[in-house]
Amino acid sequence: MNLHEIILKKISKKVIIKNIFSIIFLAILFINGAFAQKTDFNTDWYSEDDYKFVEKNIYENILWLENDPTKQNDSLRQCISNVVLKWIMGTQYLIVDIDVEYMKFIPKDYKYIDYINPMFVFGKAKYIIDNIDNKNEQTANIAGLKSMLKIYNYVVKKDRKAKLDIFEKLKKYDKANTHIDFINEFIKVKK
Repeated sequence: MNLHEIILKKISKKVIIKNIFSIIFLAILFINGAFAQKTDFNTDWYSEDDYKFVEKNIYENILWLENDPTKQNDSLRQCISNVVLKWIMGTQYLIVDIDVEYMKFIPKDYKYIDYINPMFVFGKAKYIIDNIDNKNEQTANIAGLKSMLKIYNYVVKKDRKAKLDIFEKLKKYDKANTHIDFINEFIKVKK
């Protein structure tokens, strides 16, 4: 092998390495752009039109929040949760009644309560967005419970010690599609 061939080989290795780094860099930029699209919108909403304009983004963010929280960046998840909650609390045309009884059945010291509890409100809001003209409060509450259960199931897959008896019961009621019985037995308990 002569000197010219050796130099060409070294140059081609360097070019290949540069191309690989360029591709990785572009992939990182694309991923950052995807996250920015999810969180980069103005939260200064004043009019009904402002709220309606971002409704689709809010809905998509709720869907994202319903994904496995153990595979998501906590600070990004918190940021998105805050934006969604601000939208829910501020919108005038879409009212989400928050019955705190639905969030009290989880022990306060439960490790994953910050992942699960907000999902009641977010799941309920998602239902109301889908059914704005035909809202049923009971069905909206069930949607919130299902959203909580979805996150619970993700958490328990990763952490077997995270099992809670109350959620295991909810799973059984969910399979039997008897959520009203669960609500009456464990949430709306007469005092």
